[in-house]
Amino acid sequence: MPDIFTYIDYRQFLKDATEERRKINTSFSLRYISQKAGIKSTGFLSMVLKGKRNISERLVIELAHIFKLNKKERHYFRSLVHFNQAQTHGEKTHFYREILSLQKGPVRTVRQDQYEFYEKWYYSAVRELVAIYKITDDYNYLAKLLKPSIKPNEAKSTLEVLIRLGLIKKTRSGIYKRVDTVITSGSVIKTFAIRNFQLATMELAKSAYDRFPREERELSTITMSIDNDAYEIVKKKVAKLRSEIMELARSVKNPQRVYQLNFQLFPTSEKKEESDK
Repeated sequence: MPDIFTYIDYRQFLKDATEERRKINTSFSLRYISQKAGIKSTGFLSMVLKGKRNISERLVIELAHIFKLNKKERHYFRSLVHFNQAQTHGEKTHFYREILSLQKGPVRTVRQDQYEFYEKWYYSAVRELVAIYKITDDYNYLAKLLKPSIKPNEAKSTLEVLIRLGLIKKTRSGIYKRVDTVITSGSVIKTFAIRNFQLATMELAKSAYDRFPREERELSTITMSIDNDAYEIVKKKVAKLRSEIMELARSVKNPQRVYQLNFQLFPTSEKKEESDK
């Protein structure tokens, strides 16, 4: 059996666990699991693994029994299911923290760090500021450099977090310096970890209308009707542009200000299917 505590997606765990059991018992299939779990529809589990269906609390218990999970593994499996099937960001955050508390060993540390770094919008902003200004333990000064400003105690805790994560360091002269280290993890973790950050920067973009004069901000929108092929092309162009802008930012020798650039592409209507007139 694969180690369930290394998973953040219960569907992927079920796929891998089924494959491992099938190596020992060739009859161990989705049909077999469905029969043991009392699932009438033979195609239901296949839809679950594709992310097109969710499982109930009863099935959580049945599947945990079929895969012979112990008490802690069952608790973790249940938390994974609730995390993956959560309907609101608040629910997702709650069960993500529960998952972290149940994880074992160094895996939890890496994922906890990534989540923590993206939990506040100003963590990344302060990391960039130390490359521009001579930041010391003058927390009032640092707090006022940010727009909108934060509290001095928040500035202090930000420096502590960034040092602990290895993203900045404090020199012997008392000046903080940026460390070129990137926190990486799996796509599911990454997607969730940056959600708070993205939501916070969207709010910053809204308030930028009032906080900055027009010449200091660039905000524009496009409303368009396109098909799936064009949508994929737009995504690729945005990814390419983002990469080019990052290269430009890296090439700047003497940065003067920290900017936040958001790319947002989302639907504002229902999708027209081929059968629709």
